[in-house]
Amino acid sequence: MKDKMKKFFTRLPREVLLFFGVVMIVFTTVACINGFEAVSVCRIFQLLGIAVIAGALMLIAFSDIFIKKMNQILRAVIFIIPLMLTTLIAALTFSWFPAGSLKAWAIFFTICLGCFTGCFVIFLIIHFIESMVRGKKYTEKLKEYQSKNNKEI
Repeated sequence: MKDKMKKFFTRLPREVLLFFGVVMIVFTTVACINGFEAVSVCRIFQLLGIAVIAGALMLIAFSDIFIKKMNQILRAVIFIIPLMLTTLIAALTFSWFPAGSLKAWAIFFTICLGCFTGCFVIFLIIHFIESMVRGKKYTEKLKEYQSKNNKEI
């Protein structure tokens, strides 16, 4: 368990930074569309809090630290539902948008879903490419090992 926690906290800053960038882009886009010209420092820290939660959820759902084998769709559900609920609670608690403005909320959730979907697709493409490269590398090493052993026999 100690090794798992060490891995978790070693990888967490990277995930937090990735999500903080995405969250800032989403929030400032929605704010600009709705006519806001500035984002307060308090709001930036609120968004950082969301990024920390998102980074932790990302590691829990998509890494092998806690969940060894699970379908990618179930992993996505483990990630999406808590993150969306957390974001909704934060948006309501911190009054990110006027509660009665359906336009602001619709834009916010449309951009959130769009960014999440885009990032998820990019994540899957990178994961696929990384797996292919790793597979080729292992295949080459296996062939090296096999040829080396065939020569010794």
